[in-house]
Amino acid sequence: MIEEIQNYMKEITPLIHSYITVGFPQVAIKSFIERGEKLSPIILSQFPPNETIPDSIPQCCFPWGTDVLSDSSQQVGGSSSQFNFIITNDDGSSLYCACAKTFLPVFEGSANVQRVKSRRMSIKTSDPLDLPSFDTCFATARNRNTISGISAGNSPRDTGSLFVPKCIVLISKAPILDTMFNILKELVKLSSIPLLLPLECYIAHLVLCIPYPPRGMRKIVYQLGSRIFNFAFPEYSQLPLLDTNLGKLLNCLDLKNVLIIFRQLATEQSVVFLSSNENNLTACSYILISFLFPFKWSLLYAPILPEKLIDYLYSPVAFVFGMNSKYRDSVYARCNGSVLIVDLDRNKIEMNLQAVKISQQTRISGDNNLPSLPIHYGDKLKKRLKSILKKHPIGPRYRLISDKLDEGSCEKIREFFFQFFVSILQNYNHYLNKNWTESTINSIFETRKFFNEYQEKNCKFIQRLTKTQMFANFCQSRVKPKNSEEDSEKLFFDDHIQAKLNRSKFRYVKKPTKFIDEAQQNRREEKNVIKLYNCYKSKGQVQYATYPDFSLEVLSNFGLPFPKCEQYTAIADQLVIHLAEPEIKCKSDEDFIFYCWIQIWAATLWYQHDAEHNLRLRELTKVLEMIDSQCKFSPARLYRHLLESCMTVNPSLALPIFSVMSRSSVLINIEIIKLLRQIIAKLFIASSGSNSDQSWLFTYSEGISPTVPVKNCKRIFVESKNSSKQEVSFLLQDFCRNCEKELTAEDIKKGWRNTGDEINCECGAEIKPNLRVKIQIETFGQNKFTTETVSFLNPRSIKGVTDELLSEGENKFHLDVETLRSLNGLVFWNLVWHFYKAGLPYEFIMPYENEVSPSNYININYDDAEFKTTDEKECQTEWDLSSVEEALKKYYEVVQESN
Repeated sequence: MIEEIQNYMKEITPLIHSYITVGFPQVAIKSFIERGEKLSPIILSQFPPNETIPDSIPQCCFPWGTDVLSDSSQQVGGSSSQFNFIITNDDGSSLYCACAKTFLPVFEGSANVQRVKSRRMSIKTSDPLDLPSFDTCFATARNRNTISGISAGNSPRDTGSLFVPKCIVLISKAPILDTMFNILKELVKLSSIPLLLPLECYIAHLVLCIPYPPRGMRKIVYQLGSRIFNFAFPEYSQLPLLDTNLGKLLNCLDLKNVLIIFRQLATEQSVVFLSSNENNLTACSYILISFLFPFKWSLLYAPILPEKLIDYLYSPVAFVFGMNSKYRDSVYARCNGSVLIVDLDRNKIEMNLQAVKISQQTRISGDNNLPSLPIHYGDKLKKRLKSILKKHPIGPRYRLISDKLDEGSCEKIREFFFQFFVSILQNYNHYLNKNWTESTINSIFETRKFFNEYQEKNCKFIQRLTKTQMFANFCQSRVKPKNSEEDSEKLFFDDHIQAKLNRSKFRYVKKPTKFIDEAQQNRREEKNVIKLYNCYKSKGQVQYATYPDFSLEVLSNFGLPFPKCEQYTAIADQLVIHLAEPEIKCKSDEDFIFYCWIQIWAATLWYQHDAEHNLRLRELTKVLEMIDSQCKFSPARLYRHLLESCMTVNPSLALPIFSVMSRSSVLINIEIIKLLRQIIAKLFIASSGSNSDQSWLFTYSEGISPTVPVKNCKRIFVESKNSSKQEVSFLLQDFCRNCEKELTAEDIKKGWRNTGDEINCECGAEIKPNLRVKIQIETFGQNKFTTETVSFLNPRSIKGVTDELLSEGENKFHLDVETLRSLNGLVFWNLVWHFYKAGLPYEFIMPYENEVSPSNYININYDDAEFKTTDEKECQTEWDLSSVEEALKKYYEVVQESN
């Protein structure tokens, strides 16, 4: 049966990605009742069985913990709930989920019930569904006809029973949030009445027979039970689909607060929503993000952030998160002063740990003060929104009394926000760099010129907007759209700008808006899906005692629906152009060294102890800032390499790296954003699968240093079983054996430009310079010396041997530090010398010494302590300058003996 479903799925593109049930197996429930073991949700059943389901979905179904009820059916019914959540798939795409939670009876003895009651279980309260309770709608004590694979359960009215939650979930790659809500309601209703076909047939028909309709070309009509559903996506000449009523937002927040949050999101700053209602969290945050079109929020977004992931509030990357109101204190403790905290239950907006209220009476000084909207177009937007809201029952400050708004008003409100961006960016095309390519680091948008010519001078809102990642992505899609959808959005936005200009009384030359006009003439074709009873034949009446899990055995008795639905290929026909990061073209010696530093840092990331991560991230941040200001190549590919390394080793480290990247002059393309989304998905999966209540997200954020485990992590140059003090010195000098001329470091550097690692003396002789290393180890009062001599490589050669080393096997992201030190001394010592000379940290490439006090780190002196010889300057570790001459004399003796 599974193979048959797999072959079936290869030929269709379904609108509903998957159907699953999430809950707790009987074994886990028994362990909870008898021994009080923690309940962890799992996927109980799914269809299609071969589809990959993200591991974070079960956790998102129970984001605030698990509630087991043992009280009256009235309380059980009031605890049933329904909500949406959105997660990032492992390929970087978004998955839209609708979840219906029901409580099902588990029958145990009265003694067990009393034992569970004594634990003071948390009884969750939320708004009941607009339908009979999931639990009370099932029949209780009546005869039921059954078929193979379906059995009647006991009645929830029986005494001595507990009620354990189970979630029914629909997953789609299309944002059909309210529609999936209604489908779930219909499935629950069907499960409570006698049926001629099992519920498995309804679900298989729902998933396999509704094709993904191409945008603006098809309208799919589908009947489920007694209800008719219309599936259609707007034409490209219209705003994208928003399948959520705007009344939910305007019922929770008044107009003033809505506009404050809009300003916060448009300037790409973090927002946390608080509510005791899960569905309000998703609906309100999703609606507000939709107001940003033609921009798209591409950073962290989790409308329902599970309790286990609360430490994600430390993230240095801008985010939009939703949390239950009961975690209010924990949210304030983790959010910095720039995060906007929105209480949906109280219509209140606050900032900072002191919860300063944003109002006309209380202003926040400094950068925390949100920039105002442009005066003319901002006032125009407010006036238009008020005119719409006045037509409906409203409370103080233009807050809707009802949570539903008619479809026409919803479309007008969205149109007003879109026209606001059309107005403030009506001349943006004049400042785009049409010759921009990925291989250049030139700005894609002439920001300074745009500000100088903008009609409202010193508008901080526009200045903040143009510095966001959303605006950078917007400009890239205008210069080089990567697929037909981005190209259509460009034409759509530009045509609306032209339509606005055409409406001006002072413009006598009107230009056509072909894209809008031609698209409006297209007619949508209606397509009816073949009805369920034309695909299956009944084998007897079916009725359920409780909502069942999906059974492949039951479906196999009926087979898959036939004939298959029509396949639309509009999605596959979209031409996707992957924009590659510019190649790294190093020009100077400094460029080569910085390049090698990043490559080695990424390759040795796996070797770093957790306690070192904050230190290493601070070092990396400084180096990236140096690259941004000093190097002449575009480091976009280096950033991508770092993010890929973090995704392989520890995804949480990618967030501060991306934060640095977004503040630099590097233009982040859509491929980087997609990679970030994959990292986010991996973070959620890893964290949700952890049994620990403590998040392992230990990232460095300015002003925030989460507590991390302390580990001994001393780095050493050579193996030493005992605690020791180590001193390292380098000698870079040589002499010509032909004319006996002494060659200094400056002579060697001049020779690099002509003959690579070899240099030519003035007499014509060819010389290969060496790098001599002396390591002094002081153990129990005795000094031991180790010397090494390796060929001295110039930065270009260093890059070559580094690339070769990292191309071997797993070395790219898993370079063995001990092997690098012991077996690749040529690479190791040249890297240390060049990193030191360039002012770059190098400790991360040394191996650890176990069981050594972490206070004794080995570092070359960064005070630029020098001692002069006739040839060269030497670097040293923890040496007193008074003993330099004596140490140098001993060093020459050791070198002569070794030769």
